[in-house]
Amino acid sequence: MKARGSNPGFEPEFKLLLALLNASLGKMALDTCRELVETEAIDWSEFERLVIEHRVVSIVYDTLIQIGVADAIGSETWQRFSDLNRSLQLRQLSKVQELLEITRAFDAEKIRFLTLKGPAVSQFLYGEAAKRHCNDLDFVVLRSDFPKVPVVLNGLGYERGGEAFDRRIEDGEAFEGLSHHEHYCRLGSQVEVHWRVSSLDFMYSDSIDVLYSRRNFVQIGGCSVPLLGEVDLIDYLTLHGTAHCWHRLKWLYDIEMAKNIETQALGQTGLARAKGVRDRLRFLLFFDAQSDVSLPASNLKCRMLAKQSIAQIVNYKRGPDSPSKVLGRTLLVFFCAIGLRNKLGYLVNLFSWPSFYERFPLPRRLKFLYCILGPFYWVYRKIVDRFVDSGVSSR
Repeated sequence: MKARGSNPGFEPEFKLLLALLNASLGKMALDTCRELVETEAIDWSEFERLVIEHRVVSIVYDTLIQIGVADAIGSETWQRFSDLNRSLQLRQLSKVQELLEITRAFDAEKIRFLTLKGPAVSQFLYGEAAKRHCNDLDFVVLRSDFPKVPVVLNGLGYERGGEAFDRRIEDGEAFEGLSHHEHYCRLGSQVEVHWRVSSLDFMYSDSIDVLYSRRNFVQIGGCSVPLLGEVDLIDYLTLHGTAHCWHRLKWLYDIEMAKNIETQALGQTGLARAKGVRDRLRFLLFFDAQSDVSLPASNLKCRMLAKQSIAQIVNYKRGPDSPSKVLGRTLLVFFCAIGLRNKLGYLVNLFSWPSFYERFPLPRRLKFLYCILGPFYWVYRKIVDRFVDSGVSSR
């Protein structure tokens, strides 16, 4: 069976990347990947940038070792890949240690929490805590325990960024407002602590307490780390990919690694729509010769949005905040939102740029101005950032 990722409309580097990912899943013969390496005019510097952008360095590197193409790639290029993989592995191991440090500190203070993504998800899906690429750590904490979080993290050397959570509690905005997490930093390492699982949590109705009651555990370094239950984890990964219009292949690869987990029948819900787009993307990019994939072929919007997502996946050189990618994400989530209230709520969340309402607090009766001023502030920041970047580059 021919890989759908071998579509001639894809550049050689992207075709090879898809082939290697499919081969790592057992969906393509290693010889097919070897043939692509030997016959396609691969720009290896471009391929390296592509692999880094899609956050699949370790997976691709291991597959390249399996097919034994170091000679075809060239010693210099192969050494660069090896060095890149080694440095990223060391970074991921440091994230594992950071996760264990925070987990033990939270447990000591009886803070009820779940991990989102990160090494715990890597351990669960890949069998190795340092296999899956992650840049930061994400936790969701039960509401009643959240006030203890700053004390614990400050004690570990983290500093909080943005508007303080306890201030939002005093204003009555913490859990009904627009934001859903706080940022903490330590020596360049970032931690996000959520009081809502996602800004798209209107797509499902379960509370954090219910999700916590269904939690799962993984064992890492002798420590029991809590994470979302199996089905809840797949739902969260779907929400996360949808929020970003699936512009990184890593997120679809996660779903492929978890596809054997039983999922619930969702009916006509926002999450069901999101899964429809997700599964169409999986069909187009990750094929399975041993099974027939059921597609929402009659859903024109689903096909259109999957096509839009593929365009974002391929055009990795455009930043995640480029106008075309913001539009793509907006169309996808707007389609998935069920009902006028949720659609409007999403637009309010989108237009109320977080850095604006955290920097310029307004009284409750003037909160509506965030929806008006937010987009202008976003454009202003883009202009300023571009001006600063051009000034630095000209020096």
